[in-house]
Amino acid sequence: MYCRECGSTVNQHNNYCMSCGFRPNQSSNYCQSCGEETKAHQEMCVNCGEMLQSSGGEEYAGFWLRVAAVLIDCIILAVPAGILSITGFIVGLSLSPDSLYVDYNMEAEAEAEAEAKLMLVNFIVNLLSGLIGLFYFTIFHCSKWQATIGKKAVGIKVIDYNGGKISFWKSFGRYFGYLLSGIILGIGYIMAGLTKNKEALHDMMSSTLVIKKR
Repeated sequence: MYCRECGSTVNQHNNYCMSCGFRPNQSSNYCQSCGEETKAHQEMCVNCGEMLQSSGGEEYAGFWLRVAAVLIDCIILAVPAGILSITGFIVGLSLSPDSLYVDYNMEAEAEAEAEAKLMLVNFIVNLLSGLIGLFYFTIFHCSKWQATIGKKAVGIKVIDYNGGKISFWKSFGRYFGYLLSGIILGIGYIMAGLTKNKEALHDMMSSTLVIKKR
């Protein structure tokens, strides 16, 4: 890609242009795709037909706005999680109907087998619930929305440091940073209300920002 400030070639993963020191998409002098000269407020490059990307001047999404988005997403994810839990409960009953009450005549081996079956069902339910959450956040954040349903509902989206849409793998890695933010007693989430650009820990780890949609 090309730096929109000076027109030099720059690696798309670099946060700053090594020639001028600006963020590659922070200005409007050149097209990021072909290097053709462009003008301020121009939206499409007439040379290559690509939409021009720009960053800078964004209004970052505040802590409570992000909390609202997470609550909406949690409600949405609770639906498939609830269905899986009920299904797992029913399957558990069919595999081991005697597990609901104490049977003192049950042999130790049969009891251990029943417990193993229930543990397997519980593991599968938790695994599927985790995968649903993983792909929900990963796919929506790298989609054309650049936001989950919750984020879209409150009017915010995720961008990279150059103002563009994040890739699938960056979105994938961001989710694990999101989990880490919660593991450390939620401190990673709270950082979104304390840092200059309202970045949570997982934003910093994945070089992303959450901004209000224009």
